[in-house]
Amino acid sequence: MREFVQYLNTLHRLNGSNINTTAEAGLKNKYAASILYKDEELTSQIVEKLLNNGKVLLTGFAGDGKTTLAKFVADQLAGYDVDFSSSIIRFTSSEKKYVIIKDLSEISDNDAAELLYNELNNKDKSILIVSNTGSIRTKLLTA
Repeated sequence: MREFVQYLNTLHRLNGSNINTTAEAGLKNKYAASILYKDEELTSQIVEKLLNNGKVLLTGFAGDGKTTLAKFVADQLAGYDVDFSSSIIRFTSSEKKYVIIKDLSEISDNDAAELLYNELNNKDKSILIVSNTGSIRTKLLTA
């Protein structure tokens, strides 16, 4: 129990060295993983859209669960534990190509504009874009 309380105490943002406040840390942490809510219906809807060469945008505020949902979707599509350590995740499953832009806010405006243009115009790939609401507005206006 003491170990769990110590973990809970790391979830605040007092300084930049606290990695436990990120979605990626939560996905790997045994305590966070045990309490994450998995919306099976929403996950299935997104998977179905992506299986049919769809383009999906997940947007919302920080902490809404966008990255966690994207991870559940990626793992289901791939059939294995997809590495979510970079901003852009690419994988192929059953000869189908997928691109997940995990956090559009981590990509510069110029790079995001080029990436969005190239990926959204590629009919051979399914793409899942994850972004905070403010970031997606800025990036789409730039693109």
